[in-house]
Amino acid sequence: MKKRSLAICVALGWADARATNADRLRALLPLAGVFAHLTSALAVTPQIRALRVAAGGAIGTLAAGDPELAQRFASLHSASRALFALASASALLACVWDGFALQARAAAGVSRDTESGDR
Repeated sequence: MKKRSLAICVALGWADARATNADRLRALLPLAGVFAHLTSALAVTPQIRALRVAAGGAIGTLAAGDPELAQRFASLHSASRALFALASASALLACVWDGFALQARAAAGVSRDTESGDR
């Protein structure tokens, strides 16, 4: 249900006739986080889990003579960290963006409630 709500919110933000290119870019920020989390959960995590099984339960128990598994784990771990950084950065950027937008609206004397008639 949350995925559908996110898609609806992004679609409404994108379709708004008053929206500028910056508004549309802001609407896409949550999708970057969703993309990163889904990629990590569906592509990276299962491969890491398979490597752990191949290592006998924990990556730390890899034999010193199996550098291929260790290298594969290191690259997957780096990919996982990069995807987490992308998700975190998109959330942080959205927060900072919204903070600056609120400051600009307050300085212009514009109501935060765009639905009401008092602007």
